[in-house]
Amino acid sequence: MKNDDVKAIFLFVVLFVGLMLYLSYITREAHSQTQEQLKSVRVMVEHLEEENEALRARRDALQANVDRLTLERREVLEKMQMWLDEWQVEVMEITGYAPGDPDAVEGTCHDGNPDVTFSGEPPIPGETAAGHIDRLGQRAYVMGRGFYRINDIGGAVGMYDLDLCFANKKEALEWGVRRLPVVIKR
Repeated sequence: MKNDDVKAIFLFVVLFVGLMLYLSYITREAHSQTQEQLKSVRVMVEHLEEENEALRARRDALQANVDRLTLERREVLEKMQMWLDEWQVEVMEITGYAPGDPDAVEGTCHDGNPDVTFSGEPPIPGETAAGHIDRLGQRAYVMGRGFYRINDIGGAVGMYDLDLCFANKKEALEWGVRRLPVVIKR
């Protein structure tokens, strides 16, 4: 072997070893970077798992609210149906009368004794007379006025109308005749 061949082999070995050391370094750096990236990905995965768990808990809470609201809605609808079965809304002609007024006229403000209603009770402002005996004792809500108890029957009151009892004739005349929605028990 010639000296030049030995130098070439030596140079080849040195280059080969250098290349191997360089590749080893690069591999180690790549491995180190990969490990750092893997750690970062693991942290991100843990964070996402925690966030996912929080979202599951939130979803479960929302589902519980939906279930509760669905049940409440069903209960409200059942109560509404019961209410609709028990009450009805009618537009009625509503007049006023004042049997306790000193100027009350028999036949207009009362039929007979002004101190007693058809129910046997005294007439009380805030109560009402109806035109039909089936309504006696019922409660009626007159839109814009409030609740009234029907404790009298008016001879001149229409079959499906009301006559509100007022404290005096002036109030009754000021009321006049009005057509209003009335909520009344069936």
